[in-house]
Formats: sequence, C-alpha cells, structure tokens
Amino acid sequence: MGTILIPNRTTLIGGNTFSGNSMTNQLTGVDFESDGTLPLVIDETSFSNNNISGTITIPKRTTEIKRGAFQINNLATIIFESGGIEDLIIGNSAFSSNELVGTLSISNRIVSIGDSAFSDNQLTTIIFEGGSRITTIDNRAFASNTITSVINTTGQSFQWCGTGGGTGILVSTNCSPTTSFDYGTVTVTGTWARTINITAS
Repeated sequence: MGTILIPNRTTLIGGNTFSGNSMTNQLTGVDFESDGTLPLVIDETSFSNNNISGTITIPKRTTEIKRGAFQINNLATIIFESGGIEDLIIGNSAFSSNELVGTLSISNRIVSIGDSAFSDNQLTTIIFEGGSRITTIDNRAFASNTITSVINTTGQSFQWCGTGGGTGILVSTNCSPTTSFDYGTVTVTGTWARTINITAS
C-alpha cells in the first residue's frame, strides 16, 4: 500500500480504518495534507499494526489521537506541528511499540497523555514545551524507554514513579513513591532507581 495522503478536509479517521493490513499490503507512511483548518480526530487503532516508519508529523488541527492509533509500527520520530490553538489529547498506547528514538518534544497543546502512550520505545529525552497546558500524565506513559533527561520548561512539577513494573514511568498523580520533576538534577529512589537530569532551557 505504501504511503497514504490524508486530505486536509478530513475530520475523522475512523477506528481500525487502516489497522492490521496484510503483510504484503501494509502501510509504510502517513502524510497529512497541509493547510487544513477543521479539527481532526484520529480514532482508536486507526493505523495500528502496520509498517509505518520514519517521521510522522501530526497536524496542528488534531484534537485527539485515541487509544492505539499508531501502536505496533516502526516510527522513529514524531513531530507535533507548531501552532494551533485547540487542546490535544493523546490516548492510551497511542504510539506504543514503535522504534521512537532520541528526543520527543511534547507540544504545549497537549493536555493529557494516556497510559502507556509512548511506552516500549527507545526514547532518551523528553522535552515539555513552555506554555504547556498539560494536566495529566498517566501511569506508564513513557514506560520501557531509556529516559535520562527531561527538559521541563512548563513551570509545573511532574513526578517520577519509582515502582510500577517498568522503567521510564512519568505520572502526574496517583503514584507512590514519587520525586517531583522540577528544575535541577533529581536522583530517583525506588524499585526502578535512576538519575534523571532535568534542565531548564
């Protein structure tokens, strides 16, 4: 199937629309046509279980990426298009089990990151953009990565969950023991102890 182009007038990509294509007909890329203005929702498992690789750019008009929308692919990089004024919700397991590497920049439009949203990847750095509206980072949102640096420019404190069955767990509530993500270097204690460098920039 190769790469698919999503028209800029699209407002909903339905659940399972492109999920689980056969091994001989899998998607390898998703492009979104530019200059769209209507809000876009990417429904549950819309693109899951394909062979989508490389970089995907999420349009600034996107308001929700639901459960498992891009899970089980080979994505290396996610870019959240700058601009836009609508809140963005990232659902449970939305980008889990990909090949995400290096740095992930969390758009300041994102208000909620669901359970396991970015789990089972190879991320090392998380950047929370200034002016962030984020209110919730669920348990295991970044589990099973190798995160060593969190750049927090939001003015908010986050927490590191010291238990919970995996490494790289970031939450904002309901986790004990925890260490707040504030400016400076935090040494984390607990079952999954590690040192996280938290930098203001």
